[in-house]
Amino acid sequence: MSSRWNYSKNKPCNPFQSHTKFQPRWGSTMTCMHTMADARGAWWISHFKKGSIQVSRIKILNRGDCCGNRLRGAKIYVGHKVCDTINHPKQGQWTTHDCNIKGSFIKIKGVPRQYLHFCGIKVFGSGSGKKPVAGKVQ
Repeated sequence: MSSRWNYSKNKPCNPFQSHTKFQPRWGSTMTCMHTMADARGAWWISHFKKGSIQVSRIKILNRGDCCGNRLRGAKIYVGHKVCDTINHPKQGQWTTHDCNIKGSFIKIKGVPRQYLHFCGIKVFGSGSGKKPVAGKVQ
């Protein structure tokens, strides 16, 4: 992530590594991620273990307990190419973004001077049909 949460009561973790049942509430099951407000735009990135894959769709779960508008304007990248921009995120709901891009990582980059947080991500792609390529994005 682009920034480090410096709070002594919380240990660093990657919630997407161990959870597949995502919850849209901060702190409910530790499936949400949160950055600081980076001047150049906070970001989150995850590399695919098997190298490049053809990504057809990405779904992102917006935070539901507050601040759902913070995802507005965030860009979704597959590799170095922009897949889509999150324009009208609804609090606590999944946003769906169709792509047809090959890449070795997924990156979510927020707008400058804004916190970036979301509570789940599902990536669909080559050979996966309707199942996520990476049910557990690491």
